Amino acid sequence: MYGCSAKAYWSATPLLTEFGHMNRSPAFVAAVVPHFPSGYRESATIIAAENALRQMLLHDLKLPLTVLKGELEALQDGIHQWTPAVISSMLGELDQMNTLLNTFEPSNEETRQQHPISLSGFISRQQSQFYRVATQTGLTLRMHIQPHLWVDADITPLKRIMQNLLSNSIKYTKSPGTIDIQLKRADDTGQCELIWQDSSPGVSLHELPLLARAHFRTHSATHTQDGKGLGLWGVKQMVQQLNGSVNFSQSSLGGLGVTISLPYLGY
Repeated sequence: MYGCSAKAYWSATPLLTEFGHMNRSPAFVAAVVPHFPSGYRESATIIAAENALRQMLLHDLKLPLTVLKGELEALQDGIHQWTPAVISSMLGELDQMNTLLNTFEPSNEETRQQHPISLSGFISRQQSQFYRVATQTGLTLRMHIQPHLWVDADITPLKRIMQNLLSNSIKYTKSPGTIDIQLKRADDTGQCELIWQDSSPGVSLHELPLLARAHFRTHSATHTQDGKGLGLWGVKQMVQQLNGSVNFSQSSLGGLGVTISLPYLGY
C-alpha cells in the first residue's frame, strides 16, 4: 500500500503529531482528518507517514551527495588525484547512500538489531571524512576521543546521527569556523557522552527547547536557503531509538552545542 506496508506506516504515526500532515501544521491534522469518512482516515494517515519518511530520506541523502560532488569537482580541477584514499572516500559515500535507502525499506525494519559497538572506534573512523568535508567548507575540525567506550547500538542510526550533526554544522556555521567533537565517559552519570560544538552563529536561549521540533529553524537559519529543519529533529528520534538522550545548549565556541548521552557498556 503506497509502496510500503500499513504496519510500517502505522509505526511512524506517533511522529505525525509533531511532524504535521502533508507539510501542514498539527492543528490542520486535528481539525481535518477526524472528519474524513472512517475508510479515508487510515489512508490520510498512511499518506502523511509516507511523506514524512520521504522527507527524512531526502534530507539524509543531501550530505553524502554533497561530499561526493565535492570530491569529483576536486578531481576535475586537479586539486585531488586519483589515489586509493580518494576512491575509498567516494565509495564510502556511495555505501552511505545505499545504507540510507536500505534503512527506509520496510522489510529491513525488523531485522536491525542493537549489539555492542566501540563508539570510540566508530567516531575515530569518521575523522578523515569529516576533516575533508569541514575543510571544503572553510571549517576547522577538532576531535578528542576517549578510547575504549562501548555502547549497545545499531550502526545505522549512529551513522545518521553523526551525518546529521555534521550536515547541520556545515550548513549554518560561518566560515572560517570550528567544529569540536568530544567523546568521553561522564563523571556524574557514567554514560558515554558525545559533545558536538560549533562556532557562530549562536542560538538564543528561547530557541533551544524548540530545536528538536520538525521543521523548526532558528532566526539566523531562516536567512539561509538550504535546510528544512529536519536534521536535529532526526537526531533526537534516532538517539531515542538507542535508549539515549540529547540536550541542546549554547556552545562555548559561540554556536550550537549538542550533548548525546548513551548507556555505557563495561568492556
